[in-house]
Amino acid sequence: RDLNMTMVYATPDQLEALTMGDNITIIKEGKFIQKGGPDELYDKPSNSYVAEMIGSPTINFLNAKLLKDNNKNVIELPFGKLNLINSLDLSNDFQDIDLSFGIRPHDISIASNNDKNIFDAKVFLKEPLGDVTILDVTINDCKLKMILPQEEAVKFDVSNNIKVSFDTAKTYLFTSDTGVNIT
Repeated sequence: RDLNMTMVYATPDQLEALTMGDNITIIKEGKFIQKGGPDELYDKPSNSYVAEMIGSPTINFLNAKLLKDNNKNVIELPFGKLNLINSLDLSNDFQDIDLSFGIRPHDISIASNNDKNIFDAKVFLKEPLGDVTILDVTINDCKLKMILPQEEAVKFDVSNNIKVSFDTAKTYLFTSDTGVNIT
């Protein structure tokens, strides 16, 4: 940047690309998949491949279906229904087809009394990383990763039962067959 020159830098390391690049192009099997800045690739992945490639730990994926319940969009997950409280306006073309639901570990939190979409989970692995801790949890038989600040994570041990909630404003739905982001 100090040289005020355009440089092309190729790397398989997503962290390196995100920290060094202003404009990043994701390539898969010789084809351009998505181009954008680090925030755009992280927040608005064009498909499940980009969503999985960008971010550490990687995004959580679950099998899902989009349903209508009292004229509201509801996502049916393997362990229950998730009420969408954001303003997703999804076409009826996606109703009742197989989808992949994505949520990043940073967007799963310990539930508070005011939260919607609360699920019972069990901690099966705790990975302290200094200022944050990755908790690997199961909800029924579904394994998910979540990230908590260290001061919050110290309250929980392996085998603890906890209540978690999902930030539905930061969830994704991808078609199962093509991986295209429909949110």
